[in-house]
Amino acid sequence: MSKVIVGTILITVLTFAPPVFAQDASPEEVIQLMEISGMGGLGEELVDELMPELKAMLPDAPPRFWQEVRNDINTAELIDKIIPIYQKYLTSADIQAILKFYDTPVGRKLLGVQGQVSAESYHLGQEWGQFIVEQVVTKYEREIGPLQ
Repeated sequence: MSKVIVGTILITVLTFAPPVFAQDASPEEVIQLMEISGMGGLGEELVDELMPELKAMLPDAPPRFWQEVRNDINTAELIDKIIPIYQKYLTSADIQAILKFYDTPVGRKLLGVQGQVSAESYHLGQEWGQFIVEQVVTKYEREIGPLQ
């Protein structure tokens, strides 16, 4: 092969090949993305949802106990555990592009409605799941017999 052909092939491969060493997203970039996308308060939201369940399990615990429990929970621990998940799937360039998108009018619109979309989708998913259970039970009773 001539040097010109080898050079052309090498330039083509290097030009169109994806970068081998993409820069990892920093924890600060992940936190910025989580904050702007509404995920920054995830730990607090989960604790708020968990507390009534805990209180129902331990109804005799006094309010002081629950205040201490709440104060002892470090929600930053959850964020620290989530950061590597983002870093596993997103590079620094990915996060910068997402943040840039969120800074556009349509990106801000998405941020404004995604909570409602998620909530309605979750509710719909629960209803759909219940529908599937009912269909399976009906099929079972029709083909195999009554549930015992």
